[in-house]
Amino acid sequence: MEGPNSATVLTTDMQINSVWVMVSTAFIFFMEAGFFLLEGGSLRKKNIGHVLLKNIMSASVAMLMWWFTGYGFAFGPVSNHFIAGDGRFFASSRFEDFEIDHYLGFIFQYAFCTTTTSIVSGSLSERTTVPVFLGYCAFMAGLVYPVVVAWVWGPGGWLLERGYHDLAGTGCIHLTGGVGGMIGAIIVGPRFLNSKDKKMVNLDELLKEKEYQDVLNTIESAEDRAIFQKWFLSQLDEEIKPHNQAFIALGTIILWVAWLFFNGGSTYSLQTTRQNSPTKVIMNTMLSGAVAGLFTVIFKPYIMKTRSSTSKYDIGNLCNGVLVGCVSVTGACDRCENWAAVIIGVFAALFYIAGCAFIQKLGIDDPIEACCVHGFGGFWGLIAVGFFDNTKGVIYQREGRGYFFGMQIAGLFAIIGWTIAMTIIYFGIMKLLKIDRVSKSHELMGFDIAEMGVLNKHILQKMKNQVMANERKIRNNHEKMPTMTDLLAKDEALALREEEADQYENFNEKREGDRPLGKHSPSKQTV
Repeated sequence: MEGPNSATVLTTDMQINSVWVMVSTAFIFFMEAGFFLLEGGSLRKKNIGHVLLKNIMSASVAMLMWWFTGYGFAFGPVSNHFIAGDGRFFASSRFEDFEIDHYLGFIFQYAFCTTTTSIVSGSLSERTTVPVFLGYCAFMAGLVYPVVVAWVWGPGGWLLERGYHDLAGTGCIHLTGGVGGMIGAIIVGPRFLNSKDKKMVNLDELLKEKEYQDVLNTIESAEDRAIFQKWFLSQLDEEIKPHNQAFIALGTIILWVAWLFFNGGSTYSLQTTRQNSPTKVIMNTMLSGAVAGLFTVIFKPYIMKTRSSTSKYDIGNLCNGVLVGCVSVTGACDRCENWAAVIIGVFAALFYIAGCAFIQKLGIDDPIEACCVHGFGGFWGLIAVGFFDNTKGVIYQREGRGYFFGMQIAGLFAIIGWTIAMTIIYFGIMKLLKIDRVSKSHELMGFDIAEMGVLNKHILQKMKNQVMANERKIRNNHEKMPTMTDLLAKDEALALREEEADQYENFNEKREGDRPLGKHSPSKQTV
């Protein structure tokens, strides 16, 4: 729709800056590839197709909701200091009324928005229903996240007006996504194989569940149905672990590269002072990520007491360490020195490790530790701004430093409180309606088989091979060759029996010696 500024032509400087923002937008949106590689590699192979599906669908849902209401709630004039409501911003209806290029602002901020929903995806993997997850993505992109953005970046936002600083969203993106994912994971509950229900499972009821029967009815051969049932029941003993470390590493590298534009592009300009230039922002991002990754991979096994002579390093720890370092420096990277980025990275690793211990203690099932990386990393990131901001931080300023630090803490708890409240409302309703998660049989089969129609003769043959291998293993356990321990035990038993036989023989000889001499005794015979 045409408006007063429809014919406006940008100056050369504005065009250069627009290109920088558009390139950054493309890299930020490409983080979706990193997220689904990281998530897909961290989960079981039987759910990989579903991970790709829901991540692309969540990006699509977020796009529609951000266009329909999200951008308007976030960046319209915030007259009430809480949420915007200018109708010209909804569904891009009157973007051309403004001198500012809101088309550019929309696409850049959408890339941020979809990052938030992708964070939540990892925390809820392998048990949440697709409609409920997509509903939360719509809720997050259409209301929850825009309200936080209105406070932090929106014109008239109460945090922005009071000096709160968060360059690229360590709070409003990562803390919001991390807290939302953690609360969702608590309400939905752990995956079946990680829950107490596994010990009390009723096999008859499990085999009667509709999802299992629906899949079973698609198998024509009685032999194949029997094989499928054996494979299905064997999944009760499945070990939950990442299936592809290469995916995890590649996803992390994609995210790390894209993060350089995530933070660097948030300057919105290439024409800045060197003190706060995109190049310095990018350098701080790389430093913090590198330090946090190294610290985590070395020290987490000692702190969590998981290190052994054969398990010294873990690729998951390294990758999550790099990511939490990037998360934590995201708020301060335009206003902190390089040495401060290193310190932020060290403490980011410690906060991540503390987060892992926290969810382990409470039994929170977060398959990729997203809430530890983004939630705890974002928590520390906002505090770090209060300390290391080179214009207002505690270690730089004497006057007003308490107020600035206090506003960072106020923003921190406001974001946490708002996200917790909205997430409890949404998932609480879904749980009351009993539509928040899939059935036990659905989890055991995997989403790809239960929902995406991947079961075919090739897959059934793989299941048959797996079942036969399991049966051979069981037979071998019953007919196994004796180990060294078995042989030693056998030798000890044989020695014990020989000792008992010697004792019995000595006892008999003693009895013969004690018997009274008779007329047939050799000593009484006449020579």
